[in-house]
Amino acid sequence: MVLPRSPQPDRVWRHLERLKAKGLLKALGVKDFKAEEVEFLPHGGAAVEYALCAFTPYRHGPSRSTWRRFGERSIALAATGLLSDWPRPLRPREDPHVLAVARRVGKTGAQVLLRWALQLGLAVTFHTERPRHVAENLGALDGADLSTTELQLLSALATLAEPLPPGDGFAHPYEKMPIAPRLGEL
Repeated sequence: MVLPRSPQPDRVWRHLERLKAKGLLKALGVKDFKAEEVEFLPHGGAAVEYALCAFTPYRHGPSRSTWRRFGERSIALAATGLLSDWPRPLRPREDPHVLAVARRVGKTGAQVLLRWALQLGLAVTFHTERPRHVAENLGALDGADLSTTELQLLSALATLAEPLPPGDGFAHPYEKMPIAPRLGEL
């Protein structure tokens, strides 16, 4: 069970700990928490087993210090959004660079991205109801590792990506956006 980042997660976290103690949950994790925020959970966050973070070739997720701090606490870091990277219009699995690597290694774009994240030391998550997508994603475990050059190429895509909107990094489609002036009004 994953606890998303929220202003006051204490009460919900205690409830999740009780459910795990009863054997109703297998593991407890957090989503989009900074390493220092985990320490403010009940019992200093000792029950946290994994942390989900947005991680794609365009957005490398948490800082190195966060990786290190989670590692020191034996908290597994798991990539989420790896295949879609919402709200970007180009899905990473359809990126021409990813597809070029996929052709070279005989895999799909999704398999290449999953393999890339695994080789970087991340756990990966994916969401699908389709058995064929599950089978495709598990295909990332078959075959040889990506080469160092391929890993570097995929990791460098972050330098080519357009920056996300300012603020919290997410587009808010329900907020009223300013209307741009028409050409004749300039």
